[in-house]
Amino acid sequence: MVVGLGGAGKTSLVRALMSNQYQSDGTSNAEITDGIDIVEWNVKVPSPLNPGNRETINYSIWDFAGQAVYYNSHQFFLSNRAIYLLLWNARLGYEHAGLDFWLSSIACHAPLAPVFVVGTHADQVFRADLPMQDLQETFSQIVQFCNISVLTGQGVKELADKLFDVTLRQSYMGERVPSNWLQFEKMLLAKRDEKIIPFQDMQQEAIESQLMLDSQDVKECLTLLHELGSIQYFNKDLLRSQIITNPQWLVDVMACLISVKENVIKNGRFKRKSVKTIWAKYPKQLHSWLLHLTEEFELTYALTTEKTNVVPCLLPETEPEYEWPELSDDEIQEMKLTYQFKYLPAGLFNRAQSRLCQYSDNAAVWKKGSLLHKNRHIALLRQTKDQELVLIVQGPKPENVLFLVLEALILEFFHGVSYDLSIPCIDCVHMGSQDPHMFSLRNVKRAIDLKAPFLQCMKNFHIVAIDSLTSLLPPSSTADYERHITGMLHELKELSSSASAMVQVLVLCHALDSQSKKKEAITAKRLCSSLGTRNINASQLVIAGKQTQVELGTKLASCQVMIAVISEQFCKDQACADIFSFIKRNVKRPLVCAVIDANDQQWRSTIVGAIVSTEIYVNFNSTSHYDDKMDELLQRIKSKVQLSSVKKKKKAEEKFDVFISYSWLNSKDAVAKGLKEIASSLGE
Repeated sequence: MVVGLGGAGKTSLVRALMSNQYQSDGTSNAEITDGIDIVEWNVKVPSPLNPGNRETINYSIWDFAGQAVYYNSHQFFLSNRAIYLLLWNARLGYEHAGLDFWLSSIACHAPLAPVFVVGTHADQVFRADLPMQDLQETFSQIVQFCNISVLTGQGVKELADKLFDVTLRQSYMGERVPSNWLQFEKMLLAKRDEKIIPFQDMQQEAIESQLMLDSQDVKECLTLLHELGSIQYFNKDLLRSQIITNPQWLVDVMACLISVKENVIKNGRFKRKSVKTIWAKYPKQLHSWLLHLTEEFELTYALTTEKTNVVPCLLPETEPEYEWPELSDDEIQEMKLTYQFKYLPAGLFNRAQSRLCQYSDNAAVWKKGSLLHKNRHIALLRQTKDQELVLIVQGPKPENVLFLVLEALILEFFHGVSYDLSIPCIDCVHMGSQDPHMFSLRNVKRAIDLKAPFLQCMKNFHIVAIDSLTSLLPPSSTADYERHITGMLHELKELSSSASAMVQVLVLCHALDSQSKKKEAITAKRLCSSLGTRNINASQLVIAGKQTQVELGTKLASCQVMIAVISEQFCKDQACADIFSFIKRNVKRPLVCAVIDANDQQWRSTIVGAIVSTEIYVNFNSTSHYDDKMDELLQRIKSKVQLSSVKKKKKAEEKFDVFISYSWLNSKDAVAKGLKEIASSLGE
């Protein structure tokens, strides 16, 4: 595959490679490639196993046009079973080379294929200035950088030798193919002038030719030939009826959609009846198949409410007016994700728009953005920069919509594309901040690796549990999918539960059972059991010295109220005191203290007592008043939950008092008392 911008010298290099002198006179403007030129090149090279012998490599060289009108058709041809020569004009400089565009396209559609980056016109420049190290780090597929001149032959033979070496090292070289498949390929290539052939016709011809191929064999053979680039065959429900024997035909078909001169595509939309105008020079019976082809590869999508198709790459550049509601309902939350890509292949964002079309607001979709609706949620997806995507969602469970969009975007379209994700501080979101702190995915993953339970928000200084952030991360493996599914099941259970609060019980001691010798001593385990009978979920337990920081952070993230069960052992244990002190200072959760098996005067004189000196605690030292104290504890829990809810609501609606500081010397009062008035004497 020979690719690059128009005028880079692709056709001239092909001629030079195929000549004995490795030189070419170049091409004139009249000879600029239109679409794809395909030539066969058979060359004998020394065998890597036995250099004394020579092997024949049969190349099919595809010379791609560099004009923008053909870019959308590249996805049909870029294959892992190919080697890419990416040319750039060294005379014009790297800034005008378009290398990032081509490298990102190859990395996205053919991530396993080797790439040569070839600077042309080397005889006209002293030294080609190229950031080779940066490119190599970003695109690991690059196997070599080289500079050539087809006029002088400089570097062409060296390029050819390296090309042969890389070719012979490909894993698919030497694969055995059934002989009847090869005969079937010859039958297909003999019909290249017909350009497109019905599948049924070729299947019948295979039967009549006694090639011993049934329907499944024919499909498998066509799939392999498609991967090799010999033909184009799309084994999908609405497309498998046709076989394309001439790739130039497919390029021309796609170019018609982009460059149609008749005014049938307006603001990126066309009526389906207009296909007869768009593809006027093609047989009428193929029009429906061609429309399905554009839909299958996300070049267009159909509107369900009208007989219209949208071409995302032809949508208006201007962002339309649309309504984005202010947050007012307590049940409605807003979440934001930002993606920073190292490279974003051209056309991928528009393909993503096509994939998400079922959720699109047809009145608010433009070339760089879409407004989406899903159940009670509204989402805004925008490409804000060449390499940045921003997704904002409002609704009762915005993370579910984020998951849906991420699944469509990342897992398929951006596979192999390097990016960094930024996710919002959930506490900033809960307080109604329109500009929350954004945590980098790299920092979150590093915190996980280091087993850090929390990260700090740098805008409002919230302490955020790692687990609450990882739940927003996009799934990248089966394990991640299971985690998201488990989370969704947990939410369903929450909806069916009548629990009034999720209580985090902190038992910072060495055992859940009391070490007291008293009979029927009140223990943390007994408290948990009693709370469970009172519709309070107290299943989360933290025991000092028995759980990791990550486990601690996970449990803290899921609670509404924390209960510190303070005992004599609790106060004596330094680990208990340290962890309790950290949580009290940094974790913004309501706290209820329950004292068991501890002398009131003694425990209040300890470090733990000093930490909770302003807290009202429930005293469980007397077993005879246990039920009354449980009612008191329950009331404390409910009041803490209600107070927390009110505070969150008030914080979102809060109007802040503003204090303005100024110098009295500049005030009117100072002037009235005899000081000289100056221009800034405006204050009261």
